[in-house]
Amino acid sequence: MGAAAIIEAGLLLITGVSLGDSETITFGVAVAATTAWFILRPSRIPVLIRSLVFLDVLFFMTTATIANLTTQESLGAVALPLALALTSATGLVATAGYLMRGADPAATRRRPVFVVIVAVAIGVAAVGVPLARGSGGSQQAQGGDLQLSAHSAKFSTTALSASSGQVNIEATNNDLFWHTVTIDSLGVDVRIPVKGHRRITFTAAPGTYTFYCAIPGHAGIGMKGTLTVR
Repeated sequence: MGAAAIIEAGLLLITGVSLGDSETITFGVAVAATTAWFILRPSRIPVLIRSLVFLDVLFFMTTATIANLTTQESLGAVALPLALALTSATGLVATAGYLMRGADPAATRRRPVFVVIVAVAIGVAAVGVPLARGSGGSQQAQGGDLQLSAHSAKFSTTALSASSGQVNIEATNNDLFWHTVTIDSLGVDVRIPVKGHRRITFTAAPGTYTFYCAIPGHAGIGMKGTLTVR
């Protein structure tokens, strides 16, 4: 449990610093702090707090790995989320073993099978929900596409403009965690994993439209803008 937490904290902090992603750095600090807390004063509280981080990272990184594989992103775009998904799953399995052992010393013999079942259930949930909703397709960008990228939970621009008719946006996510490009009134809702690229194509009549990131909390910290169609 401790080894997985240390590796995960290191990966998150290194990735956060290299990407300039403050959200990832925060997660890394949370894992490191709760690990130090547990070492200095063992209890279930830091273990449970850290487990929430493990769950969150597992959810996003598992789906990111699969999405980047299916859209043939670069090796690095697959290896990074895969490594974090594995360390998170390992941490959760170890945490489950620790909690079971503390609650029932006789559970030692039953723990392996139960932990495997829990890990599989978590993995299926993490993979199935986002994939069922769809993540959009990765297509080759073309000249004239509008450019939009995400970095440190911010869009590269808050103002896009296009002519009426077909609108194409080349969107890139430079953060570790997922972002979306969502335009409710046009039925646009495309999810983009770490280092993912998505070419978003839709038809729009003249008007002003709001685009935003639908990940909870992201629009509230400024991940939104205006698309003006002439």
